[in-house]
Amino acid sequence: MRRPSLLAVVMFLLCALSAGPSAAAVRDAARASFPDPAARSDSTAIDRPVRGAFSPEGRFRILWPDGCSKIRTRSYPATDPAAPDTLGRVDVFCDNAEQGAGGTMVIELFSAPGREAFTPADITEMIGSLVVRSGQTITRQGPVERFATTGVRVLAREKGGSQASWIEGFKIKGRIFVLMAWGLEDVLYKDPEISRFFASLEVLD
Repeated sequence: MRRPSLLAVVMFLLCALSAGPSAAAVRDAARASFPDPAARSDSTAIDRPVRGAFSPEGRFRILWPDGCSKIRTRSYPATDPAAPDTLGRVDVFCDNAEQGAGGTMVIELFSAPGREAFTPADITEMIGSLVVRSGQTITRQGPVERFATTGVRVLAREKGGSQASWIEGFKIKGRIFVLMAWGLEDVLYKDPEISRFFASLEVLD
């Protein structure tokens, strides 16, 4: 039996995402609204764009947009009780002082030992949880080709407001990477710095 292509799977999941986030996505968003006592946090003030891996856990490099004023890192241990020291997730934020409430973020998910490999559904659920948490509505979605793989791109905006989000998710080297930028809609989609941010991810072994 012929297996469906990754693109076909992504398109099917995007249709499901447009119908509304899954129960799991809503659950994840609710959890994300509260501090995780197991998370480790770190903040680094900077005065210029920086490219680099900002924690030993997050094995990636990315070029942050101009105006990035502070890098914040949160790391979460895996939920697998057999591997309590294994990281399950790393969040790296970069606040943009020039856009006020704007910023960029990279979320990296690790598959814990013994866990099944990540699937495209894990990507869409994570993106769905981010949309739910932002309180925005999806305006456009589709597959995106980057980093020699097919990922998911979702654009969302605030109903009756001017805030918007741009989110892309990929499975690379067995991990999930979700990149997100948010800010004023008139600025977000036209800023070449934001486009460069999404294109600059470099995953390290």
